Amino acid sequence: FFNSKYKYDYIFDLHKQDGYFPMKSENAKGYSVKDIKEFYHIYLPWGRIPDNLSENTLLIRKELKDIGITLLSWIDDLTPDNVKNNFSIQLQNMVDGSITNLLRIIHYPPLRDDDDKKALRAAAHEDINLITILLSGSKPGLQVKDTENKWVDVKSDYGSLVVNIGDMLQECSKGYYPSTTHRVINP
Repeated sequence: FFNSKYKYDYIFDLHKQDGYFPMKSENAKGYSVKDIKEFYHIYLPWGRIPDNLSENTLLIRKELKDIGITLLSWIDDLTPDNVKNNFSIQLQNMVDGSITNLLRIIHYPPLRDDDDKKALRAAAHEDINLITILLSGSKPGLQVKDTENKWVDVKSDYGSLVVNIGDMLQECSKGYYPSTTHRVINP
């Protein structure tokens, strides 16, 4: 998909935020330099889906959503009552039945000589959602910030998942679960 001109038939909708986002269309909060990536947002049931999208992509989306609901139910079960009292509803119920679950497919192309030398594939940021589930990348580059503000490489083991806490979980837990600061560095 990302290697075809077909992607331009699905340029993102500014209001719905679904569709194809071209190279360097996003920069992390607080950064003026655009990230070196392109991506596609899929929302179901209402989002635009390319005709040639693999059935496996939709299956992965469904399975990741199911995994997310399971993980959120575990967080619900293991969260101390004084923190859980801050949740307006159980976390898994915030996702189950929601029409705003997002599958973001990201493509990090090879670096080019004309890329800004200060640009990263994805500058340091936190995600806005409850949790983010990432399929392990095929190449290294993902880093997370630890509790001592040091960057730690995340291994890219095929078949593994990486789970990050997002701003919404940090907010509804009143900081008990801190949002994961992460970035994707260049090779």
